Amino acid sequence: MFARKLFASAAFCLSALVATSAHATLVWSYAYSGAGVSANGYLTTSSTLTAGAYTITGISGKLGAVPVESLLAAGTYSASGGGLLFSDNLLYPAAPSLGLGGFTVQAGADLYNVYNTGGQYYQLAGADCGAATCGTPGHLGTNVSFTATLVPSLDWAFSYSGAGVAASGVLTTLATPVGGQYQIVGLSGTRNGQAMNALFPAGTYAASGGGLLLSDDLLAATDPFLDTGGFTFHAGTDRYNVYNTNGQYYDLAGADCGGATCGSAGHMGTPISFSVAAVPEPNTLALMTLALVGLGVARRRRR
Repeated sequence: MFARKLFASAAFCLSALVATSAHATLVWSYAYSGAGVSANGYLTTSSTLTAGAYTITGISGKLGAVPVESLLAAGTYSASGGGLLFSDNLLYPAAPSLGLGGFTVQAGADLYNVYNTGGQYYQLAGADCGAATCGTPGHLGTNVSFTATLVPSLDWAFSYSGAGVAASGVLTTLATPVGGQYQIVGLSGTRNGQAMNALFPAGTYAASGGGLLLSDDLLAATDPFLDTGGFTFHAGTDRYNVYNTNGQYYDLAGADCGGATCGSAGHMGTPISFSVAAVPEPNTLALMTLALVGLGVARRRRR
């Protein structure tokens, strides 16, 4: 009876753990190019197929030399040309990878929709989406070739807090560390209630306060988890850099990164406590549960 109850309990725990881990993130390396257009980076998606597609949940990349600032939620958005850009944020595991909705991002001062119709991929800039012509033949955007390739990844739950600042979510990295550090390629979560869904590629970016935000997108498995570069993301209407220097973590808002003072003593951002932990994969969770079952049965037999 004891063993039966133990196995039933373990089965319940295993199913709960696997159900929870079913929401783990998938990472896809993407690229597209056409006449005067090129883009590349990473898309993060759900790991569960719904009606044959994954849901795109985040992005990290560049459109030309400009970083992608944010991924728009699925829906319809006013284009700078007067028309409407539509996106469904669905990614298909087999070609064609995108459908008529595709995904829409903000990069620079405009919006861009990447989609597929009639077997052809397009990038449609908001400026080229006229109210009377948007999406009609000859006004579909720039023809592009598009690829999306699944790459091995890991999820890390993170959180941080400081005076007036609270954030939590998931950092997604490539699965193989280089030099003892993992490359961050995506994130999701909230900062003070505002969604973060776009990670800036490693590099230096202009801050709204006039200075420069630097990020290297590297994560270590043990403390200190971040170094002086840290990672930069968009939330609400600004950019934020989370980093570590001399053993102290900081959240540096773009608005607080002045041209002459950014990063100097007294202008390093808000001191925060920062924690991160790897999210176990489903196979690891299953092995842990089975091990507990075996241990319980062994103890019962000894009794």
